Amino acid sequence: MKWRLYGIGALKDFERDWDAINAEGGNLPIQDALFFSLLLDEFGNGQVKLAVCENGSRPIAATLIRRMRIGAWQTIQPSQAPLGPWVQNASAPTEELLESLARSLPGSYFFSATQLDPDIVPRPTVSPKLGVLDYIDTARVTVRGNFAEYWASRGKNLQNNMKRQRNRLAREGIETRFDWLRRSADLRAAVDAFGDLESRGWKAAEGTALHSTNAQGRFYRALVERYSAREEASALQYFYNGTLVACDLCLDRDGVMILLKTTHDESQKTTSPSYLLRQESMRRLFDETNFERIEFYGRVMEWHTRWSNEFRRLYHVNYFRWALAARLYAMRIVRMERTPERAEPVLTGE
Repeated sequence: MKWRLYGIGALKDFERDWDAINAEGGNLPIQDALFFSLLLDEFGNGQVKLAVCENGSRPIAATLIRRMRIGAWQTIQPSQAPLGPWVQNASAPTEELLESLARSLPGSYFFSATQLDPDIVPRPTVSPKLGVLDYIDTARVTVRGNFAEYWASRGKNLQNNMKRQRNRLAREGIETRFDWLRRSADLRAAVDAFGDLESRGWKAAEGTALHSTNAQGRFYRALVERYSAREEASALQYFYNGTLVACDLCLDRDGVMILLKTTHDESQKTTSPSYLLRQESMRRLFDETNFERIEFYGRVMEWHTRWSNEFRRLYHVNYFRWALAARLYAMRIVRMERTPERAEPVLTGE
C-alpha cells in the first residue's frame, strides 16, 4: 500500500477513481467526489489535501484530510456532510490503511477518520494503536411490504395523533398537498423556498439557516442542480392551502433515499407539517416506488423513534503510530470524562 498526497485541486482529476471505490462500498451519493467537491467550493480552504492509496497501480482508498496541529491529521468534516470523506475497497483492511496513511503524512503521530458508517466501513477491532470512539446513533426505515403494513407497525400515539391532525385540518377547511419534485428547474426553486421557510425559524437567530444568498444556499442549489442531472435529487414539499409548510431535500441512488435537510413552518402550532409530510412521503415510498430504504443520517431524536425501529451507531477511528501515544491519549479521555464541562476529546474537524 502506498499513499500519495495531492492539493485539493486534484480531486476532480481523481473523481473517477474515487467514485469507483465508493461504488464498491456503500455507493452513496453523499460519498461521491462530486458531493465533497461542491462542499469545498463553498466551505473549503487551502489546507485540505487529497490522499489516495494505491495497491500496485489500482487505487483502493481515498480521503480528504487536513493537519489539525503538529503531528495530528484528520479527515475534514463539514457539518453538511453526514459521513466523513473516507472511501475504501471493501476488502482492504482498515487498520493497515490507517497505519500506512499515518506513516505517509509528514511528521505524523496521529490520524483520525471521523463519522464512519459501520454498514460501509466495518467497525475495526481495537488494538494497542487503534481506538474506536462512538459518534451518534442514526436511524433508517427499510421498505418492506406496503404502507398499510408499515403504518400498522407504528405506535398508536402516532397513528391517533396524525388522524386528529388531519381531522382538524378538514374542519378548518385547509386543503393539503404533497409534491415530489425531481426536475432541475423545480429543484432550484425548491431550495430557495426551503431557505425562505428555514430563515423564518430558530436557525435564523443562530445564523445557521439556509438562504439563497449565503454559502449554505449556494451549496444546496449546486447540489440539487448537479444531482438532478443524474436523476438523483428530489425535494418533498407539503402545502396548506397552497402555502409551503414543510420541505425535505433529498438525494437517492440504487433504491436508497437520504434525507439531507428538513425544515417546516414553526408558526404552525396546532398541527405538525413535518409529520404530515413524513406520513405522505412514506406512503409514496412504500406504495408507488422501488425504494429499499430511507436513511436519516443524523443524531437519533425522539421523533425518529416514532417512524423507525432501526438504529445503528456511527463512529470515529483514531490511529496512533506508537502504542505509548495511544495509551496517553486514552488517559486523557478518562480525565476529560471525569470533567463533563470540558469539550469532547475527539477532534471534530471543520
